[in-house]
Amino acid sequence: MNPLITEAGHVGLELNGSFTSDGEWAIPAAIRYTPSGDSRFWGRTEYSLAVDGLDTNRVDFLVTTPLHESEKFNVALVPDVTSPAAGYPGVRIGASVVARWDVGLYNAGLIGGWSGATSPSDNNPAGQWDFTAGVGRHLGQRGWLQKTTPYVDSSYERSTAGDRIPAVRVGVEYQATERFSVILSTQQHRLSPGHWDHQVVLGVTADLGPFKHAAEKNAADVH
Repeated sequence: MNPLITEAGHVGLELNGSFTSDGEWAIPAAIRYTPSGDSRFWGRTEYSLAVDGLDTNRVDFLVTTPLHESEKFNVALVPDVTSPAAGYPGVRIGASVVARWDVGLYNAGLIGGWSGATSPSDNNPAGQWDFTAGVGRHLGQRGWLQKTTPYVDSSYERSTAGDRIPAVRVGVEYQATERFSVILSTQQHRLSPGHWDHQVVLGVTADLGPFKHAAEKNAADVH
């Protein structure tokens, strides 16, 4: 499981390929950056921008601020602003609390959040609660076993419109290096009573290194 925030001064990238049983696909992506500094909001806070996929204009802006950090237990607050898909006015504003435990070979996480719409509609509810819980375990303490972590998590969404959407995910993460990992998972979401959406997701997470070095490298490539 990846750290709650990227290392100070570093740029992180998440890229996923999502493929459904109906033949649909999307490529959600996110770029993350934690500025270097000595203050909580400029040095210990990550700022990220995420897009939901190639076929939508939905964009999320998130701010992740650690509230408690230790070797075995971490908690962060994540306010966010979301621009809904094309055709829906307004934005969604909300916040989540993320908690993570690391004990021996095991790690576990909990996420609880709420968001509200500035312009509610039938497909953009006035309010929505989200809860997620998951657990993972390294296969061993050395070599590739230590780098491999099977995991399972479940989530539940409930909106003021009465919608209830449970989901279950089972997957495995391989931490190839300290800065690069690959995740393969299968997901099931209940879209309506008796109708489940099945997905396979292949994703990569990369720490691209210090922002200054990345910018200098891009400039050198141009010239």
